[in-house]
Amino acid sequence: MRRLFFGIAFCLLSLPLVAQHELHNLDIRVQLEPNGDAYIQETREMTVGSEGTECYIVIGNLNGSEVNGLSVTDETGLDYNNIGSWQVDCSRDWKAGKCGIVEKSNGYELCWGIGKAGQRTYVTTYKVTNLLKSYTESDGFNWMFVARDIRPYPQHVSLTMWAADGTELNDSVANIWSFGHQGEIWFGDSCIYAESTEPFGSGYSMIIMAEFAKGIFQPTMETNTSFETVKERAFEGSNYSMAVEEDSGDDLFETIIGGIVAIGCCLFVLLCIVGWPIYWAWQNYKFNKDLQWYRDIPFNGDLHKANDVLNTFKFVGKDHNKLLSALVAKLIADGAISVEPRTDSKGKVQPFFVIHNLPADTGQQSLVRRLHHIFKVAAGEDSVLEARELRSFMKNKANQSTTESFAKSLHESTMSIYACQRQREEVRKLFGLRKFLKEFSLMDERGIKDVTLWKDYMVYATLFGISNQVIRDMRKINPEFFELDNIADQMVASVEVPAIYTVLHQGISEAYINKLAREYQASGGSSRSFGGGGHSSFGGGGGFSGGGCGGGIR
Repeated sequence: MRRLFFGIAFCLLSLPLVAQHELHNLDIRVQLEPNGDAYIQETREMTVGSEGTECYIVIGNLNGSEVNGLSVTDETGLDYNNIGSWQVDCSRDWKAGKCGIVEKSNGYELCWGIGKAGQRTYVTTYKVTNLLKSYTESDGFNWMFVARDIRPYPQHVSLTMWAADGTELNDSVANIWSFGHQGEIWFGDSCIYAESTEPFGSGYSMIIMAEFAKGIFQPTMETNTSFETVKERAFEGSNYSMAVEEDSGDDLFETIIGGIVAIGCCLFVLLCIVGWPIYWAWQNYKFNKDLQWYRDIPFNGDLHKANDVLNTFKFVGKDHNKLLSALVAKLIADGAISVEPRTDSKGKVQPFFVIHNLPADTGQQSLVRRLHHIFKVAAGEDSVLEARELRSFMKNKANQSTTESFAKSLHESTMSIYACQRQREEVRKLFGLRKFLKEFSLMDERGIKDVTLWKDYMVYATLFGISNQVIRDMRKINPEFFELDNIADQMVASVEVPAIYTVLHQGISEAYINKLAREYQASGGSSRSFGGGGHSSFGGGGGFSGGGCGGGIR
């Protein structure tokens, strides 16, 4: 009787796990037509459970747009039968292999049957008319591509947008912003890219706003309003800011106030010069006091955030070259780069980077993906990356937006002392990992619980600038690890290709300086608010078209 009770209890507790749906990756491709229409393709990589009957996409707030041309295929290559008006109340079996549209008072629901449970991939294609509109001084849109609170929450979202006629979209003809999620947006390869950097949760969405110079498109729908009003509405509640025109008045009151402010600024600077070293030393002491070893990977493996923390606690100077080297190490650890002997132009056998595809796992960080893309394009058809090829790629004006956008994202900081205080435990874990790796030789083999983390340790040792010491210690403790694990040996061998690192460090540094100089001349302020790309704003995005709330599986 007792066994029966526990058996029933186990089955009941297991039911929610069996029925659980997961949306691992949502990839959105947007082709902008010259007349302002857009063809959108959404690819969903999912785990489908036993509950529910259909997937659906919510598209509301149309503002003159229409949606049509729905088609759906799945991982088997099956083209779903578009039945037109969708029947929401039908069974799961009836809906399998079918798709259709529900017309609502404020928009549409694009629906299709989920069919069998398991690992599924659905590719949904549809057309949105007049997504891009003409405004008085420019053309543009503010569109929600992923509705708020879609269920299940996407673990990763990426978006690529391009012009159908091949027109290059870059920061000389367009401005871009993103809202509603933690992520980044940038220009590259004549396209606009956006990507989430953490899983979606309650209240998350993806809203993209873009502004184009007149003449790039010829939108059918014209308005008599300024795009500035669209931006003002979208910037409300965001961490973007509108440009403020300076008043040229120079009366006595302003002069007095200006003098007071100038004196105050001088006193503040003096206080910082004296007080900052003391404050900095005190914060370092507090965060490192009674520090214990930490053996796992903090910040969910986010190398960019970890480097931000390290830079925050440096008294002078910020280091991004170690982050670059750690990103390369991460690509090698993931099997996306191998170090192989090849014959150079002089007939001498030398080690070269060979670029492979990223693994099927879609969880790679944005910077890792973007660096891999640079390497892959620079390497060319033979996939063998030479230093001269990487240098040529970075010097080529056609690749300027790709290189500079990557450099800008690499250098952007998301942390401060105050942010570190809010994430105190995670910061101490990072410092604990550094302490652990620095004292790695104090371990013996009996203290090793999981050598599967060793490749991660080598990546973070590169970030900390202690990779040589850690590799020596690892070899002493467990030399067989490098003999049995080919990738670990590749990570060690990568140091034999120093020319790649030299070109990479110099090229990215130059690209960042050039971009800052050009942005300063163009705006005199933050180019992020001016549409130069960068981190997404979680707040703001108001006045959007498309999207809405809901969607997913029901």
